[in-house]
Amino acid sequence: MSTPSTPREGGAAPPTLYRHRFANADYDEATCELKVDGQVVAIEPRPLRLLAELLRHVNEAVTKEELLDAVWESRITVDNVLTNAVNKLRTALGKAASAHIVSLPRVGYRLVGPVERTVVGQPDLLPLALRAGQPVPGREAFVLQRTLGSGGRGNVWLAQQAALAQGASAGASVGTSAGALAGAFVGAAAGELRVFKFAADADGLRALKREFTLFRVLKAELGDGPGFAQVIDANFAEAPYHLECAYGGPDLLAWAAEGGRLQAMSVAERLALFLPIAQAVAAAHSVGVLHKDLKPANVLIGGQAGAWLPVLTDFGSGHAIDPERLRQLGVTAMGLTLTHGVSADTTLGTAMYLAPEVQAGQASTVQSDLYALGLMLYQLLAGDLRRPMSTGWQRDIGDELLCEDITAATEGQPQARLGSVSALVERLANVEDRRAQRLRALAAEQRALAVAAEADQRRARRPWLVASIAILSLGLMASVWLGSRAESARQLAVAQSTRAQRINDFLNRDLLWSADITRAGNTKAVTMADVLMRASTRAGERFKDLPVVEASIRCQLGEAYLRGQATSSAVSELRRGTVLLARSAAPTDPELLACQFGLAQALAAADKGKEAESTLIAAELAGESLLHAGASGLTVSALRARLQVLTDSHRVALALPVAIRLVQAVDAWHGSDLTDRFDARQRLSEVYLLLEDLDRGVAVLDEITRPPYAPSSVGEVTFARARLGQAKVLQTQGKLDSARSVLEPLRDTLTKVLGPDAYLVGLANYELGNVYSLQSKGEESYDCLTLALAAFAASLGEEHGFSISIKANMAINDVLNGRSLKGLEAFNAITPWFRERGRSMAALDLHRARALNNLGRFAEAQALLSSPAAARSDWEYQNENDGTRWKVQAELGRALIGNGERAKGGLLIRSAVVELRKEGVTADVIQHYERHARH
Repeated sequence: MSTPSTPREGGAAPPTLYRHRFANADYDEATCELKVDGQVVAIEPRPLRLLAELLRHVNEAVTKEELLDAVWESRITVDNVLTNAVNKLRTALGKAASAHIVSLPRVGYRLVGPVERTVVGQPDLLPLALRAGQPVPGREAFVLQRTLGSGGRGNVWLAQQAALAQGASAGASVGTSAGALAGAFVGAAAGELRVFKFAADADGLRALKREFTLFRVLKAELGDGPGFAQVIDANFAEAPYHLECAYGGPDLLAWAAEGGRLQAMSVAERLALFLPIAQAVAAAHSVGVLHKDLKPANVLIGGQAGAWLPVLTDFGSGHAIDPERLRQLGVTAMGLTLTHGVSADTTLGTAMYLAPEVQAGQASTVQSDLYALGLMLYQLLAGDLRRPMSTGWQRDIGDELLCEDITAATEGQPQARLGSVSALVERLANVEDRRAQRLRALAAEQRALAVAAEADQRRARRPWLVASIAILSLGLMASVWLGSRAESARQLAVAQSTRAQRINDFLNRDLLWSADITRAGNTKAVTMADVLMRASTRAGERFKDLPVVEASIRCQLGEAYLRGQATSSAVSELRRGTVLLARSAAPTDPELLACQFGLAQALAAADKGKEAESTLIAAELAGESLLHAGASGLTVSALRARLQVLTDSHRVALALPVAIRLVQAVDAWHGSDLTDRFDARQRLSEVYLLLEDLDRGVAVLDEITRPPYAPSSVGEVTFARARLGQAKVLQTQGKLDSARSVLEPLRDTLTKVLGPDAYLVGLANYELGNVYSLQSKGEESYDCLTLALAAFAASLGEEHGFSISIKANMAINDVLNGRSLKGLEAFNAITPWFRERGRSMAALDLHRARALNNLGRFAEAQALLSSPAAARSDWEYQNENDGTRWKVQAELGRALIGNGERAKGGLLIRSAVVELRKEGVTADVIQHYERHARH
């Protein structure tokens, strides 16, 4: 059993006081002083206490009842007392700061962050009149023995049963359902130890109530299993208030220091001690309870050598994530602020164990509990529970896998950490299996590298072919083992020798020879697509009796096509490889899973989102245990697929943590090379740019366009993707000449290497067409878009979103350059694609209306822009900076003028022009609409 207290290092420290800063306001808890614009503001005590309560729960909904309880202590008050106090508070704060206080109709109020917190001290605390040897107030059968810790108010006491307690007295003072918790505990035996946690003021009482409520949740959901402090009884009726708990032994700090116990333990014993702690946190999270103050002092150790029983204590800073769960359990939410989000109050834990985002004033989450656990894991393994993590901490551990686990739990950015505490538990519980698996993988990689080294001696004349052929070589060599694992030892050697010879013939005759332009009959320049197409054709013929080997070839071809962005071919090869492998391999086979991840990535890139998602989820579920085993090629494949699915379905915010994890996984994976590291970072830069985070996107692009990254080290085609990203940034920054100087030679190089129908060639032409359009080079832009459409149609398909986007841009170009009828016909042709997918039509409608106006079909234009769909423009375009909303209004003005409503139409155009000037729209657009307003 345990104490629910917070026996802090060196004693029970009083709560920390903070200075809160938001907008132009400062509130100091130590002096109870409010400043606005640096000047002290006179304000009544109640509104000031109201502000303090809202600041305890930044970004949380605080109900009216909770505010009345905290500020007016549930006293009977006049009507509108809370509203009046809020109004006074807003008046004192002024316009800027008061905007942070949001009214929630029929609920209460919320103070919206960000709020900067600075520690300013600790309050003068009212000591409790308690001394050793006196009976516990309200539980006279127990006698106080000593405080657990010597600091603060000494409000946590160890007490001992003096005589047999009478069960009838237990729980009588609570005035709630607390007595029902006591159950079998109330009849304590003489000499039994108990822990009492006392409170004498409102803050202390609130913490006791919070802990009591969360214990009831844990008990109702998880039962009386081990892992948590056991609360036996509570007194919330009169001071001194208290919780009564079973004694669970000394805290982890005291226990570890006794006789150098921790230093004497092996790594395995330390992990065995840590796992129950992490399992208890995971169990609490599973029922919606955050701890928020995890540290060694809040872990108690019972049991005996060889069977130690750690239990988690002190949920006084904790939080229930889901209030609906409390209601379903019939638990009264005493001491808790209810929210469907997470807690961000000032009941923060010990500074060393606070996650960086919590120290910065953000809300506590399961990731912040995970961070504290990761730090505790480091301290346990390092043998020093007071040691902070600092640069070079890995030297204290000396175990690569455990360093990876600690890193995964303590990443600075919460989205880069493991997804849950359960994931950390699983990794640690299987650490030896993971170690064995890594050794096997390392041996296989070394064999594969030897094969690749031999293949390097047969290099073709063209360096850009080497990467593709090396990828195939590694995969094919692995298939020797995959195809022969069921054979006997005698047959194995013969089968391997035969297969190795056939694979060697395939590599030499079907790949390398096809790339040799000096061979008779080879009169044209050989592209990567030519080599891969020949390999695809010949693989089925050479290995029709060895489906496992053919499957491996198909998967490797698919990966090569993916690298070249030939998504249609990638889908075809990976689908065939998956079907072949599934016939002979288990669902958890790593090669089958890798092929499925590749297929999901290719499907997403091919605009087949639903099939990509279902394929990815099935593979993730089948390979769950392998994916949690640490960084590997399979982990990298899974993350690439997940990232592709998220970005191609426009869930870019969710894609960012996946992109960060991909970079980390590639860096940690022993099988990765410079190209893998480049690819992961290039994908991360794309996500940053999609999120319009130019600073971070540019920083990553700068990294991968400097040595050791270069066309010669990662391949000309691979490196081109970063150059395309740089051109996109230059275009966004308005540096159109610089963007064009990058894109023109890049487009020519890619065309020469890949051929005119390659995806990357299409992308280069598309970006170059946009630059030309912004430079008012209409014809050059149109030519580039035509080339881009041909490339996208060939590599992605006519119905792919990129192809449709090109068609839309070409139609816009037609309308803007006097070809309105042609543009209108193109818009009508692609409209069904947008409608079938539920995509926004508003942007298209603007240019369709412009074409109709240009053709004198004013009634149709007016009807189009007056439709319910056009009314969405207020919110669809509010974040755009190209003036689209005002262009819609101006085109409607043109239609009205054409229909005879000249005054009304002219007014709409003139007011739109004013707004277009504010948004910096180009002069030719302004002049275009001004001419129509005059006429």
